[in-house]
Amino acid sequence: MNILRNFIERIYPMLLTAIICFLLYHNRENIIVQNIYVGVFNNDFLTAVLTAASIVFGFLLTAITIIYQSETPIIVELKRAGRFQDLINFNKTAVKWTFYLVIATSIFLMTYEHA
Repeated sequence: MNILRNFIERIYPMLLTAIICFLLYHNRENIIVQNIYVGVFNNDFLTAVLTAASIVFGFLLTAITIIYQSETPIIVELKRAGRFQDLINFNKTAVKWTFYLVIATSIFLMTYEHA
């Protein structure tokens, strides 16, 4: 049961995102979806997303560095329990996906043309 819970916990964000993307793509001709797209995606919004994602990326890198070098009682206990590598892997995954968000937003911002 614990393995299934861990699998669902790791997969549900990607699965939910894929379902939302599919629904938006499938209903792209809908006037509501078009108005949301035009109203939300502009240069100011994309610049704000890029700024926020860059800040989060830097914060996560700093946090993982501090955690990795820390010898606080909590970190020592995590190492003793064998869960420290899980924490590091979780943070590495967050850093990786935030980096992808920064790159994708940068590309989208550079290629965005308002109709």
